[in-house]
Amino acid sequence: MVTTAFKTMPEIVGSRLTPPTKLYLGAFKEAFDNIGRPLLNSIIITLPSALIGTFLGSITGYVFSKFRFWGSDALFILIVLGMYIPAQAVLLPVVKFSANVGIFNTYLGLILPMIAFSIPSATLFFRNFYMTVPTEMIESARVDGCGIPGIYRRIILPLSGITFAVSAIINFTWIWNGFLWGLVLTQGPTVQPVMVAVNNLHGTYVAMWNVQMAGSLIAALPTLVIYTFFGKYIMRGVLAQRK
Repeated sequence: MVTTAFKTMPEIVGSRLTPPTKLYLGAFKEAFDNIGRPLLNSIIITLPSALIGTFLGSITGYVFSKFRFWGSDALFILIVLGMYIPAQAVLLPVVKFSANVGIFNTYLGLILPMIAFSIPSATLFFRNFYMTVPTEMIESARVDGCGIPGIYRRIILPLSGITFAVSAIINFTWIWNGFLWGLVLTQGPTVQPVMVAVNNLHGTYVAMWNVQMAGSLIAALPTLVIYTFFGKYIMRGVLAQRK
């Protein structure tokens, strides 16, 4: 992918495996001209979706780990089962709902499904972590007059920094790489996410492989940067879950 992105089309046709004789940047310019706006769209869609979904998952994980009420186990199972519902199974209802309420082909129309699909995994992740938090800390805060929101804000949330980071990174990755929702819930480059735009780089009559590979590299950079600088938090989160 890297070598093809820096080649001209004649070089690609001549030999696909050899490195380029000189670095050709024209493919990156052409790719960015086509996916620049969708790249910004993906940032606008992914950041709030990942953060809000993670935050809501932390709240539900806190409730299911520290509070017992009638039907809590069944409700928790139902929420976690949302992880296994394929997007294709709810595609038509979501499209119809978006059109009826007027959010089709809008940022909000993409953000809401992303949040909904990110909550189940975040709930499971946070619930497993909060189970390790001593219940005595919660009881002591209650004795001191701290309510449920105060316990979450002053005790639970400060303890879940690494878990919050890991869940947000995982949600960011799958939302950024998402293709299906962006394909069916948008029309044109105004709101279209970057992965759909990269797919559209394929030429109608001739496949411009260098432009496609350059676009793929540009689209992959955000997740590569995140995992390069924040990948250590994922390992810490996995070890914390095992403990």
